[in-house]
Amino acid sequence: MAIAVEAGRIIRSQFGLSVDSTWKEDRSPLTEADIAIHELTTARLRAEFPNCVVLSEEGTHGNATESDEVWVCDPLDGTTPFISGYPTSVFALALCRSGDPVLGVLFDPYLDRMLVAEKGRGAELNGLPSHVNDFAKLETTTVDVSNLPHVKYFVPGLHEAIARTGARPTSLYSSAYAGLLLSVGLFAGVVLTQDTPWDGAAVQIVVEEAGGVVTSISGERQRYDRPIEGYVASNGRVHEELLGIIAELRGE
Repeated sequence: MAIAVEAGRIIRSQFGLSVDSTWKEDRSPLTEADIAIHELTTARLRAEFPNCVVLSEEGTHGNATESDEVWVCDPLDGTTPFISGYPTSVFALALCRSGDPVLGVLFDPYLDRMLVAEKGRGAELNGLPSHVNDFAKLETTTVDVSNLPHVKYFVPGLHEAIARTGARPTSLYSSAYAGLLLSVGLFAGVVLTQDTPWDGAAVQIVVEEAGGVVTSISGERQRYDRPIEGYVASNGRVHEELLGIIAELRGE
């Protein structure tokens, strides 16, 4: 998508070893790149779809609760690595209809990896079909875990519990970047315990179209045009194992 390419140029142009940032109330960093990409995305979408609703990490245009179609955007998912000098950030955008993502893009501007998906038409990485892997157990797989103590659905001991299965839990501080790696067969799962829909909307459509499964951390399907109950994304074969770990830790 043209918007993703433009967003990627901003990310690349401002990435370096010294990026100025401030901190928001939710304890996440904010940079000029976040704001610039948010403004770019909103302007481009509203120029093409004048009455569209845009739900973004950096602000909402329109009323997402009263619209059947909502564009959900994370201008720069992975601001923490962005300001820390390591390249694991992506631009994420999805179109939701009645809360269900039907079109999505994740763009890694550092390696020029464009992952796109449309409901019912599969996922493609730079024009080639993309698929999740077929690992049947968590053992020896890589799972990204975004689970900080201050977030709404924090699960104490989650990282350690996944490690005990023999998996290699990691924290990239960009669940969307991890979702891209899951969708191309490199990771087996991604767990997010925040309630932020822009971290999950694009991931949901690209992972499912790549053959995977995405649910809330309780195992339910959910809307992405409003706060979410975190999410578990996986290759499908390890999904129940991940949900079982979470349920046990939550006392369910």
